[in-house]
Amino acid sequence: MKNGGKLMGNKEIFVKDIVNICNAELVCGNKNEICKNFSKDTRTINSGDVYIGIKGENFDGNKFYLEALEKGAKVCIIQDIEIELEKVKKYGDVSIIKVKDTIKEIKNFEDKLEENNVINDDYRIDYLKQHITACQEAITDGVELLGYCTW
Repeated sequence: MKNGGKLMGNKEIFVKDIVNICNAELVCGNKNEICKNFSKDTRTINSGDVYIGIKGENFDGNKFYLEALEKGAKVCIIQDIEIELEKVKKYGDVSIIKVKDTIKEIKNFEDKLEENNVINDDYRIDYLKQHITACQEAITDGVELLGYCTW
């Protein structure tokens, strides 16, 4: 995932966005839940995170969605597993999103965000803001600035 577990910069991602773009099924939960931090490892899950169950050749992270909920995940994105709704209910208002293929659908989701002109580059944005601010200050101080080129 990009940006240390964040799929995109400052724009909020909702459960409904994931469901719509990934042609997924919202098994239970709130479609208006905000998704903040994404993790595919239950060892790094924090309260409020989104857990993504990844199925590999020798390992199936989907089997650990209940562990992710136990550790505080607010949303789980999983595939190819039977959801135990009675067990899920004990974790309160959590959202379970079921997709056909987590790897493919998360990649598709990232691609769609980039297609919609979402920039996943907060560092560069801040850097450019600082330079443009410096240009404005120079103009205010009387410098005859003819232009600014980023490259």
